Amino acid sequence: MTICKPLNLPADRLIDILSDTAGTPTAMKGRGAAIARVLGGQPMGETAFGLSAAKKDLAAAVQFAASIHAELPVTAKRACLL
Repeated sequence: MTICKPLNLPADRLIDILSDTAGTPTAMKGRGAAIARVLGGQPMGETAFGLSAAKKDLAAAVQFAASIHAELPVTAKRACLL
């Protein structure tokens, strides 16, 4: 979004454009309006996904990776930081 600043598009329009591209995460479609509001200067409000849930998911990914003899060093590091 930073590289789109010279276009001078409102955040909600930019989110709308980006949410229609093939590389956009599915979450962008559901959370795009909230992201646009925050980028427009409004308060963030409640989060949709808590840190404890994120930590649980990261730990599960690291545990599964270990079970198949794979390593996820970045994920493991993030799980420890939360």
